[in-house]
Amino acid sequence: MKFHSPEYYEAVKAISLTDKAWRDTARGFTCRWQALIKDIPDGTDRLIEWETRNTKLTDVKWYSKPAPSEWRTMPVDESKFLGRFVGPYWAVCRLHKQEITAMMAIGMEEYDIVGDVTEVIRKIESFDAFIDLQSTIPCEY
Repeated sequence: MKFHSPEYYEAVKAISLTDKAWRDTARGFTCRWQALIKDIPDGTDRLIEWETRNTKLTDVKWYSKPAPSEWRTMPVDESKFLGRFVGPYWAVCRLHKQEITAMMAIGMEEYDIVGDVTEVIRKIESFDAFIDLQSTIPCEY
């Protein structure tokens, strides 16, 4: 399956219900956040809305627009989302391949967090566990 395809999102949702390592590490993680992946090889930007409740991925929605999209400069609605992780496709692939951690990505010039950075940092262990969960899904880049 292709990385960040509809099938990929459904696979992440399914595995979040059963993966013991994810459940043990994230310990009841409840959060709603966005990710913006810029410059996907198909020429689009992709905005993903993730929602977890008690460490279960309960909802994932995705939208695509031709790159560069206005999403790159759009503020995050902090009444709905903790924040938005913004990065180029190649950096998100590095996260999935576990070449870098979420904290390392945050420190990269090409990667950004829009929203309450302090609160995101407080939840970084759960975000790292979510990346670990996703990395168990084999996919094509």
